[in-house]
Amino acid sequence: MTTFISFARRQNHDASIDSICTKCYQTIASADSPRDLEAHEQAHRCDPNGEFKLQRENSLEGAS
Repeated sequence: MTTFISFARRQNHDASIDSICTKCYQTIASADSPRDLEAHEQAHRCDPNGEFKLQRENSLEGAS
C-alpha cells in the first residue's frame, strides 16, 4: 500500500524554496525550483520516532 505524504513549500528571501513534510515537520530539501524538490519529496520517509519526539517536546514546554 502506498502512503501519500503531503508537503508544504515556502519561498525564502533568496528565492529558494523549502519543502516541508506536513506529517513530521522535517525540512526535506531546499531548491531553486519546485521541480527540483519532487525527487526529494518522493524519497522522503518520516522518522518513526520524529512525530513522537515532537509531541513530547511540545508537552514538556507546556508543563513549565
